[in-house]
Amino acid sequence: MANLGRDLRDTIRNLENIRDKQKPPGKEILAQIDTLYGQQIELVNAAINNATVEYAAAAKAMKKAAAQAKKAIDDLTKVEETTATVANAIKKVANLLAAV
Repeated sequence: MANLGRDLRDTIRNLENIRDKQKPPGKEILAQIDTLYGQQIELVNAAINNATVEYAAAAKAMKKAAAQAKKAIDDLTKVEETTATVANAIKKVANLLAAV
């Protein structure tokens, strides 16, 4: 079963590792970390039904984002691709939160 909360935390942790490796850290990475922390708080406070289509889409996108960000930790050339993948996951979580 998909675990959106766990994958969101993994994505944040992986982006923070990327941030720490970049000199200076990319503005988009910093903005995405900030957005994900905000979404994490909103998810904790919302009554989320994990049986919805929106939840499944958000969980799938966040799992992909976490995996892509993990790859980019060791290969910073993948950061641009990672930020696009994370942006998609952020959008899916926003859609989920809007449906609550």
